[in-house]
Amino acid sequence: MKKIAIINQGQSNRGKSTTILQIYAALKHKYQPTENPTSTNSRNNEITAILQIDGIKIGIESEGDPYTNYEISLKKFIEASCNIIIATCRTKGATAASMRKLKDNGYSVIWTTNPRSDDEILIDKLNQKYVDMIIEIVDEYKLNNFQ
Repeated sequence: MKKIAIINQGQSNRGKSTTILQIYAALKHKYQPTENPTSTNSRNNEITAILQIDGIKIGIESEGDPYTNYEISLKKFIEASCNIIIATCRTKGATAASMRKLKDNGYSVIWTTNPRSDDEILIDKLNQKYVDMIIEIVDEYKLNNFQ
């Protein structure tokens, strides 16, 4: 089965980490996955985790800022043979370059960005739409529609 990386790319302070945390919560709620406790690290409203859903390993990293642990997480996800990686990165620089290198490790990279608005009420609704889209991609992957 093809490996995919779903990367939420954007400038700083655009809600990337927030939506990744919402995706993590939605996956846990919908699938009740097994989770390796040694692979989960919650810190400062960020998450690194490897979830297993019906034999599919999903690596999740919400930090995508320079000088954070994202490279360590990506290495763990690759070593754990994650089928899906869900992560964030900036639009350019070292974090974006690291995500582009996932292709060298056999991942098809899907570049995404969460919708943005100046209206706080709209932000919550738009973020939920983005979360729903990512969950739909995971559902399609589970159905083996990413060959």
